[in-house]
Amino acid sequence: MKRGVEHLVPLSVQSIARLAELREITGSSKLLFPNGRRPDDCMTATTINRALERMGLSGAGTLGFSAHGFRGTASTLLHEQGYLSAAIERQLAHAEGNKTLAAYNKAEYLKERIQMMQDWANQIDKLRPSPVG
Repeated sequence: MKRGVEHLVPLSVQSIARLAELREITGSSKLLFPNGRRPDDCMTATTINRALERMGLSGAGTLGFSAHGFRGTASTLLHEQGYLSAAIERQLAHAEGNKTLAAYNKAEYLKERIQMMQDWANQIDKLRPSPVG
């Protein structure tokens, strides 16, 4: 995490299942998303941005989407759906700008974040095309 601050991230049932599948691929590596050039380091946002370019989602004449764009999209859609703003900001590991509030409010909003992440994963599942056959 940024500045070495621990950040608890609730995951959906779907995310946990995908991570278990990924663990089967990565085997005994300590990282699920290793850096291709430096296996002891994690993948960078640049790697994701290059993948988005190869998919035609970023670069000249495209949507101009970036790795960071996923966070902005999620924040916008979750706010529009009425989720608690403090829970969204905590899930994104955003620091409270007001120093007094930051000093006093250490809430994790775990109940809200757990439900929000499960709802989010369920919404993503609904976007998947139905299997043919």
